[in-house]
Amino acid sequence: MVLVWGFLSRGNDGLTLVMVALNSLTMLVLYGILGGFLLGVGKLPIPWQALLLSVSIYVALPLVAGYFSRKSIIAAKGETWFKEKFLGVLTPITICALLLTLVLLFSLKGDVITANPLTILWIAIPLFIPGQTH
Repeated sequence: MVLVWGFLSRGNDGLTLVMVALNSLTMLVLYGILGGFLLGVGKLPIPWQALLLSVSIYVALPLVAGYFSRKSIIAAKGETWFKEKFLGVLTPITICALLLTLVLLFSLKGDVITANPLTILWIAIPLFIPGQTH
């Protein structure tokens, strides 16, 4: 999702990719530890197996699948084909998937959003702070 937003905003693709990769690797290591810590602070039982399964399914699996699928596609078809053809077809699909995800998230949580307008305002404030433009 971050890569799609970076593409749509015409951001620096290399920087976005590095940030996403670092975030994914950090989540692999720290998500379970942080989740366990926060559950422990609240004196809740720590479901280590569930935390490990969540990290495996939602972080490790997509990361490994993306790495190996990219390597195998480039080995089979070449980097030029990957960049020009494959990504050309994949880009509109990812944008539609992102928009569908947003529609589903907001439609399923519309009652929470309308019930907490001040929280939404606090979340929105950083979005209006001007940043560096390229």
